[in-house]
Amino acid sequence: MTPPPEPPQGPAASELVVLDWRLAVRTLVGATLVLAAAGVAGLALREPLITAGAWFFDRFGVWGMFFGTILIDVSIIPLTNEPLMLLALSADQSPWVVFWVTSIASTLAGPLGWTMGRLIDRYTPFGRRLCARYPAMTDLLRRYGAVAVALGATTPLPFSASTWLSGLLGVPLRGVMVASLLRFPKTGFYLWLLIQGWSLGA
Repeated sequence: MTPPPEPPQGPAASELVVLDWRLAVRTLVGATLVLAAAGVAGLALREPLITAGAWFFDRFGVWGMFFGTILIDVSIIPLTNEPLMLLALSADQSPWVVFWVTSIASTLAGPLGWTMGRLIDRYTPFGRRLCARYPAMTDLLRRYGAVAVALGATTPLPFSASTWLSGLLGVPLRGVMVASLLRFPKTGFYLWLLIQGWSLGA
């Protein structure tokens, strides 16, 4: 196995990602936007979403939501699984089913992303390029290890990037798995926001 790539030269993490009240504000703003988007969807797009949700779950069922969530949360391109949860709510799926399926799938995406990072480290020359794409997260992982993955699991920092880079940079898998469990409370909180917003259009 080749040594983990050194982080690229550039601004320090403190200049790129501020681990203070500004990150908390970003988290609060993100939660507010989710609530507002669900409210707008419930008011203006209710019927199309109900139709789309019924089609999706008739065709793919909860396994479609499970594997869809894994694909979203393991994608190195930052994506979010809230639209899939909203689609499930529009299809009148039980909120408890949505919570457990999404939480388990999202948590599993953590070690899967770590594995992808290890494979990149071992078999490809693209590790340094990935570090250069996410310099702040690279520096945070080098400084704080799995704590940075926990931040990715609960804040607007990219969860998928934190898991891929954790594997690439040699963060212990056990720490990544524990940090990924924080997807459970985050899923529960954002699901609650979606339910409140969706109910506005009822």
